[in-house]
Amino acid sequence: MPMAYSTYAFYIDRLGKYAGFEDKLTSYCFRRGIANAVDGVASDAVRDQVMRHDPFTGVFNGAYINNVVRFNIQDAFLEGEITDDGLTQAFTHISIRCNPGVPKEVPTKIMNSLLATDSDIIDFEKRFKQLHTKIKWNYKFIRCAPQMVRKQYGDLRQKITNAKKSLKDEIEKEFRKDYFFRVHNEMMKKQLHKQADKTAENKENDMLIIQYQLNERYQLQSILYDFFKDLFPQDIVSRKISVINLIIALAFR
Repeated sequence: MPMAYSTYAFYIDRLGKYAGFEDKLTSYCFRRGIANAVDGVASDAVRDQVMRHDPFTGVFNGAYINNVVRFNIQDAFLEGEITDDGLTQAFTHISIRCNPGVPKEVPTKIMNSLLATDSDIIDFEKRFKQLHTKIKWNYKFIRCAPQMVRKQYGDLRQKITNAKKSLKDEIEKEFRKDYFFRVHNEMMKKQLHKQADKTAENKENDMLIIQYQLNERYQLQSILYDFFKDLFPQDIVSRKISVINLIIALAFR
């Protein structure tokens, strides 16, 4: 028998979590990826069949293909010459929003403590316990209670189940979101500290190890590698003029 869509979506969602994707993985991701892969290779009818669209409706051209940017975004952002370098284009398609080390689930201790303090769940469980005690007292067994009472008992139990599931899903979502947020911050801090340490180390080592054959080049690097920003406007202009003069002097050597 074919798999129900709800089951399919459930396993895709689990796959995305276990793979460490920050964003939720859905069937839409696969449909779009496959459609972009077959576009231009297969016929439009086959492509529309992949997208589960009626043939020749133009939905793909109107809503999907426009999101495929066939342009070297990195070069444009860096204000460099726009190239068709395949390696650069490959890197622009690599996702950095995936971390296989992300926790697969919220620790049990944290989850239980949050569930135990939710006001709605506490109220439902209190009412459920009171109703359970009342049924036991009056009818001894749940199955012996009238249908209306049993329905009330079952509805209340279902409300507790739904409330817990909804809260668990929200906790897992926020937990993963907080994890990625902290990971990104730590990576940025490490990168900044690494660059600062490397800059300080280079300032010390470059003066001792690198031997410049041209005095102009030595003067130029001393200006370019000076990252001091608290300068007066006239000092900034003076530095720019010095750099220009040194570059011109190097060009004539």
